[in-house]
Amino acid sequence: MTSFSPMTAVLSARPVTTEVRKTGAWQRLTGKLARRTLIVFVLYAMVPLATTGIITINQTSDYLTDQTLSSLNRNAKSYGLQLFERLAVARSILKQTDADQFAHLLQSNGIDEETKYFDAITLVESGASVWTSGDVQHLPVSFATLPAAIEPQIWVSENRRGELAVYLLSQKNTATTSRRAVAALNYDYVWQPV
Repeated sequence: MTSFSPMTAVLSARPVTTEVRKTGAWQRLTGKLARRTLIVFVLYAMVPLATTGIITINQTSDYLTDQTLSSLNRNAKSYGLQLFERLAVARSILKQTDADQFAHLLQSNGIDEETKYFDAITLVESGASVWTSGDVQHLPVSFATLPAAIEPQIWVSENRRGELAVYLLSQKNTATTSRRAVAALNYDYVWQPV
């Protein structure tokens, strides 16, 4: 039998933490705890940040889309009103001009004093042209399909170059005949491409 002295037992005993550290259990425990802490930290930090980012991107995209559509609507309305005004001016000029003054209308007299209102004007009677002034290539291929209305109106048809052109129609009555004026509107005046 071995004698056991309490003092020897106390001196020979190692602390429990030292045993745990040496066995590797502590390293496994701290590794798992560190990974869990890191994952929780990343989730708590990144999830709100990612959610805020996604919401911000969606709201910004919607806002910019709305602003772009609003700007396009304003610009389209402005452009349409300017186009309508140019057509109204040309129509009133054609309506008030006598047939003997049509050649004068083909000179430079547009908004910027370099652009003319019309490229060509012709008088049509019974579906045939009886008088023409200006570039004939800007006139319609056929006058047989002229609308029947008497009031000045806008007509879109293919010209002799094969392009679509905008025409103004106006009834011109003289003492002996009833003729219609067909005026080919100048492209630069109508559309203002500059």
